[in-house]
Amino acid sequence: MIKFPFIGGTYPNEPELTFCTQRTVNLYPEHDPNYEEPLVLEGFPGYSLWTPLNDGPVRGSQKFKDHAIVVSKNVVYRVSKDGAARQVGSINTEAGRVSMDENGSQLMLVDGRDGWVWNGTTWQQITDSTFTDTKADTVTHMDSYFIVNKPGTGSIWVSDSFDGLNWNSLRTATAEFKSDDVVAVWADRELMLGGESTTQIYYNSGASPMPFEAARQGRIIYGLAARDSVAILDNTSHFLAQDKNGGVFLARSNGYSVERVSNRAWERTWSKYSNIKDAFAFAMQWGGHEWYVLTFDTADHGFGRTFVYDASTQLWFEVGIYRPSIGEFVKWKITSHVYLDGKHIVGDSDGNLNIVESDNYSFAGTTIIALRRSNVIHQNRDRIFFNALEINMKTGLETSTVSDPRLMLDISDDGGHTWKERRYKSLAGHGANKYDVRARFRRLGSSYDRVFQVSISDPVPRKFVSGFVE
Repeated sequence: MIKFPFIGGTYPNEPELTFCTQRTVNLYPEHDPNYEEPLVLEGFPGYSLWTPLNDGPVRGSQKFKDHAIVVSKNVVYRVSKDGAARQVGSINTEAGRVSMDENGSQLMLVDGRDGWVWNGTTWQQITDSTFTDTKADTVTHMDSYFIVNKPGTGSIWVSDSFDGLNWNSLRTATAEFKSDDVVAVWADRELMLGGESTTQIYYNSGASPMPFEAARQGRIIYGLAARDSVAILDNTSHFLAQDKNGGVFLARSNGYSVERVSNRAWERTWSKYSNIKDAFAFAMQWGGHEWYVLTFDTADHGFGRTFVYDASTQLWFEVGIYRPSIGEFVKWKITSHVYLDGKHIVGDSDGNLNIVESDNYSFAGTTIIALRRSNVIHQNRDRIFFNALEINMKTGLETSTVSDPRLMLDISDDGGHTWKERRYKSLAGHGANKYDVRARFRRLGSSYDRVFQVSISDPVPRKFVSGFVE
C-alpha cells in the first residue's frame, strides 16, 4: 500500500473553486518528530456541565485573585474554585460582549453603557462624570491605570492610579488616526489603540497628568476588523485586521508591525460573511498548544462558525456541532474561557459554565463528531483504481465501554462537491494489537478526482495516525 497525505489541518474550500479539500473538524494536529509519524490528529476535548448560571448568554469572564467574575445575561457572579456561584451584582444591559481587566486590587467592567468595579467584596458602579461620558466598550490595565476608549471618537481616558472609580478630565489623549475611531484598547507590553484601519501604540512616559504618550514610530497601518477579536497568545497579540483598502486577515503583532497568519483562502471565505464585526476570540492553552479560538457569531446560515489557529503547529482546524438540518457544522457554543485552579472553565451561550476534559467525547451531552477530509487524489488526470483504503488509528479500545465503535467513510469522485453512499467499518478486531487499529475499506472503484472523508461519533479516543491506499 502507498501512504498518501491524509493528516493535516483545515484549508477552506469554496464550492466554485476546488483548490484544496482538506478539512479537520473537532480534531487538532499534534506534532512530534520523534513519533512514528511527525504529525497526527488528536481528538478535540469535550466538556461537561460545571455550574449552571441563568438562561445566558455568558458575555465574558475574568480571573480575579482566587475566583472568577462571570457575566451571564445581566447578572454578575463570583465563581469560586469549587464551582459555587454567588451573585455579586448586575449591570444594565443584557446582550453584547463585555470587556474586563484587573489591576490586582480591583476588577473593572464596561459594556458600552456603564462601568463597574469589583474589589473582591463590593460591586460598585462608576459614577465619575468624566468616565460616564465615555460610554466605554473596552477596558484594559497597564502600569496601575485602567484605560478605556470612547466609542465614535479617537479618544482614550485614563483612571487614577489603582482606582477605577475616579477619573481626571485632563488624563486623556486622542490617537493620531485622522478620521479613524478607537475601536478597542488593550495592553501588550505597550498600550495598543486599535482603530478601524490603523493601530497607534502608546507608552508610559511618566508625564503628568496624562502618563501615556504616542510612540512616534509606533503606528501600524492595519486596524481592527472586529472589536472583540483581540487575544494574547504565543507572547503577542492576534486579531482580525484590516486596512483602508479593505480585506480581512488574521494578524500577529511583531514589534511595530504585523505578520499575516491566515492565508488567502481563509480571507476569501471570511470576506463573504455578511457580518465580520460580531466575531470574537479568546486564547486557550491545551496540552502544550496555544490556540486562538475565533468565532464568527452569525456566519453561514446564521448559525456561525468557529475556527482555531494553533500557534505551535501553525495549522488551522475547526470546532463545532453538526447540524443535520443544514448538513453542516455550526459554531462552538463557547463564548468565554478562564483558567481557574488548574481547570479550563468555558462559558456558553446558554448561561452555563463547563469544564473542558480530555476524556470527554461530548459538548455537555451533545455528541462530538470528529471529521477528517483528505485532499484530492489524482494522477495527471488519469483514472485511478482504488482496491483498498487503510486508516491507521489509536483508539484505546482496551479501555472503551463501547462494544462496537465504527468509523464512517464518505467518498467523492468530483473533488468534494458530491458524496456517495456512506460506508461503515467496525474498529473492533482490526488492530495489530489492542492499541492500534487499521480500518480497511475495500472495493472502492475508480476516479479522476477522489476525496476520502472519515468521521467518528462513538465515544472512544480518536487519534488518526496515517492513511494508505492500494
